[in-house]
Amino acid sequence: YNFKFDQIFGRDTPQPELFETVGQPVCDRFLEGFNGTIFAYGQVFGDFFFLSSFCPFLPKRFEERGLLPRCIDYVFSQLSDLKATNASVLITYLEIYNDTAYDLLNVASGSSARLPKVSVQDRGTSTVVHGLSQHPAPTDDVAHQLAFLGKSNRTVAATSMNMASSRSHSVFTMTLSYQRPGSDTIIKAKLNLVDLAGSERVSKSHAAGQRLDEAKHINLSLHYLEAVIIALQKETKLKHVPYRNSLLTKLLRDSLGGNCITAMIATISSKASNIPESISTCRFAQRVALVDNNARRNEVLDDKTVIKRLRRRIAELQAELKVAQEVGVALEHVLSCTAPDRARVQPNACLIYPDCAAIDNDFCRWRGT
Repeated sequence: YNFKFDQIFGRDTPQPELFETVGQPVCDRFLEGFNGTIFAYGQVFGDFFFLSSFCPFLPKRFEERGLLPRCIDYVFSQLSDLKATNASVLITYLEIYNDTAYDLLNVASGSSARLPKVSVQDRGTSTVVHGLSQHPAPTDDVAHQLAFLGKSNRTVAATSMNMASSRSHSVFTMTLSYQRPGSDTIIKAKLNLVDLAGSERVSKSHAAGQRLDEAKHINLSLHYLEAVIIALQKETKLKHVPYRNSLLTKLLRDSLGGNCITAMIATISSKASNIPESISTCRFAQRVALVDNNARRNEVLDDKTVIKRLRRRIAELQAELKVAQEVGVALEHVLSCTAPDRARVQPNACLIYPDCAAIDNDFCRWRGT
């Protein structure tokens, strides 16, 4: 098998190197106003959690923190250096469990509280999410706390392949809005950090009952995701892309073939028993590399600034109109007078309009007086 990737990371790759190679370029474009997505894909085993590193929980050492907390730290540090005005960051965090979306940051009180469901609707060329709570994050500490809360509410369970297997897909989103000093435009962008539940073979995980039902939904949603990737490939690009087949593909619509800069981390195992799954993951990643996105900077005019500018322009035009009206009245009076009267009022009229005398002489010659 021959596969070509932008970068290959070994098991001992330090987290800073992983972030500088994958996370930082996407974060830089995000700060410039481009939508960005980073998602991890791979089968279930220990290496997956080492490499994907979306877990915001505090590791044994601070240097070992994963990709998600490093993206948060980097965005807030760079945002302060930009000296941006009216800057705001909103956080959302949802999971897709058994093809149903839940809000990970909106937990009701009580011992039997359940996560509220989120409605995801397809609007032709876009996807609209209803019922998903947005939380302002004025500092990186607040953003870390929200990430920790959402991760704590995710659905996990033990299987024969992993003691803490994610049974759902999750999407952590930062929405950025700010203005550059002296600019009339507002920059708005989204950064999605997507942690896909690992594909698993039931023959290996020995899933049964609820775990088996979860595995079916996970594998089916990943199958639909792969179908979208195949439809978007440059060589065999189809007119119809089946985004509507699942909630996951609806949510990732912009990230795959849309207005977004997307990076993917494919995680594989070094164990001989996982070779079939590793080959399948590499094939999927190779297909993702063949997808073309159409990323563009997201800028909108600031309504308040535009209104102020238009009001100022209206005032200037009204002043110019008033002067023109006064000049017109003076000229009309001069041209309607007899010759002796014009001689008497001409000096005053010339103060208003310097060329009044020349106009009066031309008018007199025309009338023959």
